[in-house]
Amino acid sequence: MPTRTRAVDAFLITALIGAIKLGVLALFSHRTGKSINAALAEWDAKFYMGIAEGGYFHPTQPPIEGPPHERALAFFPAFPALLRALHTISGADYLTLGTTISQILSFVACLGIMTLAARSGLGRTGQIGAGILLLGAPLAITMIMPYSEALFMALSTWALVAIIDRKWLTAGALTMLAGLVRLTAVDLVAVLVLIALYTTFTRGQNLWRAWGAVAISPVGIASYLAYANHHLANAGGYFTIQRQGWHSYFDFGAATLRFLARVSFDNTSIIGYYLSAVIIIAAAIAVPATWPSVKRATLPVEIWLFGAAVAANMLLSDGIMHSRPRLLLPAYLLLIPLVGEITHKRSRPAQVAIATAYVAFGAWMSAYFLTVFPWAI
Repeated sequence: MPTRTRAVDAFLITALIGAIKLGVLALFSHRTGKSINAALAEWDAKFYMGIAEGGYFHPTQPPIEGPPHERALAFFPAFPALLRALHTISGADYLTLGTTISQILSFVACLGIMTLAARSGLGRTGQIGAGILLLGAPLAITMIMPYSEALFMALSTWALVAIIDRKWLTAGALTMLAGLVRLTAVDLVAVLVLIALYTTFTRGQNLWRAWGAVAISPVGIASYLAYANHHLANAGGYFTIQRQGWHSYFDFGAATLRFLARVSFDNTSIIGYYLSAVIIIAAAIAVPATWPSVKRATLPVEIWLFGAAVAANMLLSDGIMHSRPRLLLPAYLLLIPLVGEITHKRSRPAQVAIATAYVAFGAWMSAYFLTVFPWAI
């Protein structure tokens, strides 16, 4: 597929699914009395907009008990810095800027996953399906909110394209930038290191560009962690505030198992917990289930390594379990072969029906979590 055609398809997918998600959110907002703006500005969006406006040490929202920076520094700087820069230039309010930027970055991410689908051997229909897979996913509405999801997905998908194409310095630079967006960029760094090692040993030569990329790839994440730890020394450091504020720490999956057990046997659990549990279980199944696709060369190993690493990070750590559907969005890359199966083995009407049901469910779940579900996503 010509690049221009793919870009047009990505634009149309982004616009259409974005409109559907906002339309369903409007229906929920009307029924619940919670405005669309209030829904889009919830939870992490408050932190990002507050940091953009007042900095880490004087964020304007949300209200924080104790020294504000001991919570605000949990959020990586790239997205709030982008918000602040564009606000300075345009004067627009932070919510408008945040949603607009995220929508634009959703297009970039959609084009990225469609390009990854092309590298996986899928034709135009499969590439369109891959775009729908990402943007139509449950809680993908965060990709049009003032969240870091769209920025991270845009950088990570194109970093993977660069790794697959062996454009080493581009891959290193994009990975470095992703390291300023969120901690999950460590998975991109790991993939880049593994592929550089493999390429070096199989080609039997010194690839200076590959190792230059490896050298620069962790600079973003390492620099921010050093900065945060310096200012959080009295609070115990970055990972201590993550644990205290969000119960986020590596526990080999103990918390995930406890959550699944509680949802399974506690008849007082609300629907949001069940939905989160289903997605967690699906992610655990997807990792081993998609490995044969690597062997069949229908999924590049680079994509599988990244998706598996993201899934492992989420499933083997404690944290806010009902945020898992959002945090597992990068792992949807593992399902590119499933999209290929649907496009090859199902009729066109069946493909349309599957895509429609998937987008409808994703939009419903997104709206439910923003307007009805009482806890953070």
